[in-house]
Amino acid sequence: MQMYLFLPVLYSLARSARSALLLVLWGGAMFLGMHLYRLDLPATVYTGLRPGFPDLLIYVPCFLPGIIAYKLTKTRKLKLPPAMWPITLSVLTALYLLRPSYKMGWICCLLLGIAAPQFREMANPVLRRIFQIIARYSYGIYLAHFICIWLAFQACGSLPMWGRWIVVAITLVLAPYVLYHSLEEPMIRLGGKIAAELSLRPSASKEA
Repeated sequence: MQMYLFLPVLYSLARSARSALLLVLWGGAMFLGMHLYRLDLPATVYTGLRPGFPDLLIYVPCFLPGIIAYKLTKTRKLKLPPAMWPITLSVLTALYLLRPSYKMGWICCLLLGIAAPQFREMANPVLRRIFQIIARYSYGIYLAHFICIWLAFQACGSLPMWGRWIVVAITLVLAPYVLYHSLEEPMIRLGGKIAAELSLRPSASKEA
C-alpha cells in the first residue's frame, strides 16, 4: 500500500522520461532489493521496532514494471494476437514457480510489464465486456480477497466445507463491488475534479 504514495511522482516521471530511464530505475531498485541486508536497521531504543523502509524496497521492482507498461503503451507495439496473452501469463507463472524467489519474481514482473502492451485489444464484444467488468473491480478483488478467504475458512471454520465455499464466493463478489462504488469510484471522480482544476490554473493566471 505504501507504494501508492509514489504514484503521482512515478506518473509524472513516466510522462516525461524515456523507457530506457525507467528500465535503469528498475535495475537500480532490483540491486537495492538484493542488498537489503546492508540497509537493515536495528530496532529503535524507544519503540523496540525496526523501521519498515527497507522492507518497502522488496516490492519496488514488482511495482515499477506497471509504470513501464504504461509508458510502452505510448510507443510502437508488436500487436500480438490476444489469444497469446493467456499463454504468456502461463509461461511467466511457470517460470516463477520453477524457481520461486524475490529475484525471479522481479524478473517475471518486468517481463510481464514489457509484454502487456504488445497485445491487440480483443475484438469479441462479449469477452471485452466481461473483462472490462473484471478490470473495474480488480483492485477491490486484490485488496479484499485475503480477508474474504480468512472470513470463509477461519472465522467461519465451524461451517461445513460447502458452506465455506459459498461464503468465499459471495464475499469475493460483494466486497469488491461495495469497495468500488462506495470508495474507489468517488475518489476517482474527486481526483479527476482536482486534476481538472489544477490544469486550469496556469491558463487562468496567464489570462490575468
